[in-house]
Parts: sequence; structure tokens; C-alpha cells
Amino acid sequence: TMNEGFPVESNDFRTILARIKTDNPDVIYIAGLASHITAALKQTKDLGISTQIITFRTGDDPLLISESKGLAEGVIFSSNFDPSSSNSEVQQFVSEYENKYEILPDGYAAEGYEGTKFVGKVLVKCGRDYVCIRDYFSGIKNYPTVFGSISFDNSGDITYDFFLKTVRNGQFVRLEN
Repeated sequence: TMNEGFPVESNDFRTILARIKTDNPDVIYIAGLASHITAALKQTKDLGISTQIITFRTGDDPLLISESKGLAEGVIFSSNFDPSSSNSEVQQFVSEYENKYEILPDGYAAEGYEGTKFVGKVLVKCGRDYVCIRDYFSGIKNYPTVFGSISFDNSGDITYDFFLKTVRNGQFVRLEN
């Protein structure tokens, strides 16, 4: 097991990838932005590395597909939002978003959508009463959203389900079990 870090402004991973290649790993996990993943994908190809690439939710960025020129095929990442869900609230959000921006919304757009709705509700209910705001959020349990059911714990942390997605035929698709 190898663990390498890099500064956020990095775009050359050849040295790290060459070291990784000598270990012949089963998988390479890249914790970076879509720009990092794209650069690493191009460099793994140049170095002859065909190891499975996995990442986290930053992989769910249209730039990964558009900038990687087909190299993102098969990359696996965690995600919190599925625009192809049959859930009626998801479909309404996706339809409205596509009509306005002419692209499918991603998880970040969905978070902005739900976050704005929550802020509006809590401000109407509580104004600037911070105790009321804390109590409002800590009381939310199994609330239906475009992510599915969400809850807040007593520390104010939100919980909801994540799942895996991949890039298949130039599209983000949910990985089924």
C-alpha cells in the first residue's frame, strides 16, 4: 500500500504514478478534483498503466468526461445524486434545471438546490434565532429530498446515502450491485 499526496495546484503526477506502477496495485485511488483526475488519467496512459482508477464524488463532474478524451471510461466514484432516478422530485428538479441551463444537474447543483430550500425554510421559521436554527436542523430526520431521505444529527452533520457511479460510453451511470 502506497500513499502519496500532492499540492492542489499540481497537474504533473508522472513521478508519483511511476512509483505506483512499480507496486503493480489492483486499484489507484485519486483524491483530487476532476482536473487532477483528468491529468492523472492522461499520464497513466502515457506510462502504460491500466490499473482501475477510483475516486470520490469529485469524479461526478462533467469536466472529467469532456477533458479526458475517453480516458475516464470505467473510472468509479462515489456519488450522492442520480439525475436518472425515477423519483418525481428528482425528475422535476432535473427538468427545471435542464430547461434553464441546458445541461443535466450534478450533485453540487442538487446540493445547492436543497441547501437553498432549507435555508429559506429555516429563515422563515427562525429568523436570526440561532438556537431555533440549531434545533430546526437537529430535528430533521428522514426528510425527503432529491438525494433520498436525509437527516441531521445533534452536531449539525447531515447524513444521506451515497452510491457508486462510473463512466460508461461517455456518460455517468449508476453502478448496480
